[in-house]
Amino acid sequence: MVNRMRPEDGREFIHVWESSDSVREVAKRLNLKYTRNALDRRRRVEKEMGVVLHSHQSMKASNFPTFENIDTHLTRDYDILIASDKHNLPGHEPQAFKAFLHLVEDAKPKYVVVNGDWYDFPSIGRFHRIGWAEQPSIADELESGTNCLDQIKKASPKSKRIFLLGNHDMRFDGKLSNCIPELQNVPGSKLEHHLKGWRIGLSATFNDTLIVKHRWHTGMHSSYNDVLRGGKNIATAHDHKLNIRPWTDYSGTRYGVKTGTLSDLWDECFAYMENNSVDWQPGCAHIQVSGNIIIPSLCPLVIDKKHKHWGKIYHQGKWYG
Repeated sequence: MVNRMRPEDGREFIHVWESSDSVREVAKRLNLKYTRNALDRRRRVEKEMGVVLHSHQSMKASNFPTFENIDTHLTRDYDILIASDKHNLPGHEPQAFKAFLHLVEDAKPKYVVVNGDWYDFPSIGRFHRIGWAEQPSIADELESGTNCLDQIKKASPKSKRIFLLGNHDMRFDGKLSNCIPELQNVPGSKLEHHLKGWRIGLSATFNDTLIVKHRWHTGMHSSYNDVLRGGKNIATAHDHKLNIRPWTDYSGTRYGVKTGTLSDLWDECFAYMENNSVDWQPGCAHIQVSGNIIIPSLCPLVIDKKHKHWGKIYHQGKWYG
């Protein structure tokens, strides 16, 4: 004989489910170890209590993500500086980062967004070591990357700061959670424990019109595919390209923005490229948000060493670096 759930237990679960924002929150409030336990109990309650418990996924018109998403809405105009992909060996600050820091200090934007892959963590990646190349330690990478984040805070202390996780950044939590799961909830076992003063997420939305995240489509038409299939203005990184792709339809014009890289193109961390030419562009992106529209612009780094402004970023008539 199958034991049926007590009605009061079923009613309690319904209350928790309907007053929570996610399955993860349901599991936490009911002291369940896994989210799948909450989902299993949901099915049982639906069957035995004769109710339908709707999904927590938002199906509103905006339909932006809610899981680990940072949602921001301001009525007045504001600007965002976005930088990403600071792949480098510890102890060496890329020229693009130095120029970006100067730009942050001068522009003092409302938001500074690090759009992923601030850390590299090659020693815990899935790719094998190349030859006898020395891999930097996790401790050295954490110290170097966090020091650069602190410099950004000092350059513009009043800017709101957002750190969006990239696939390389995720290696830290992934390695520990898969190899030593017993470390869960131990201080220092998550990358976000080392990022004081930064809001952490997988994506950020601004005024229901712009979404910023580390990656989606790749390839030479990545910004085109991002904006076409996303249906909103979108800024992504990952492939180290710096460009803007407008898309116009009956709804108006929206933009796909690629936020470039803060790496030096010939850094030793790119040894796997075997000294091949790469279609990457150092620099960052600046986006002005005005209501439900955006005005994007690029801040490219000059990489031609014969140019008098080599190693500097150009933005709105000024050179930085």
